Amino acid sequence: MTQLRRRSVHHTTQHVAFSPNGPAVKVTYSDAVVIDTSEARHIYCSGKTGVTGANGEGNDLAAGVRSQLRQTLENIKDVLHNAGASFSDVVRVRVYVAVPITRELLDDIHQVRSEYFSEANLPASTLLGVAGLAREGALIEVDADAVVDISMIAAN
Repeated sequence: MTQLRRRSVHHTTQHVAFSPNGPAVKVTYSDAVVIDTSEARHIYCSGKTGVTGANGEGNDLAAGVRSQLRQTLENIKDVLHNAGASFSDVVRVRVYVAVPITRELLDDIHQVRSEYFSEANLPASTLLGVAGLAREGALIEVDADAVVDISMIAAN
């Protein structure tokens, strides 16, 4: 279950979420910050890469862009789930790639994303080419923002 720390922020409650399935490394950021207001839960997921499990080192990366993106989205899915959300609640994603942006890359990204986002719920999206990513060997990183109607959380 998600570990939450709460603090009041102008008639809201802010939670810091950590995924129990994330890499078991010491980090200086939260997997997500969750802000509850009277109407909605806002979830701001930190950038995730294609790390494939918690091995204490956090260095197991999937091979290739397509596999890394799929694992990255699985990692985001885990964070969203632990914060009470799903991909249908995602309103914005940012995708950072450390490889040349080609038609083939775009096709791969669209194909994998279609496995997670329905056409009825496509988020706003930005794709950025970068010189490198913080995690050595990572080819792609994604962060996401989600909004959940607070009544949907209370119903679950």
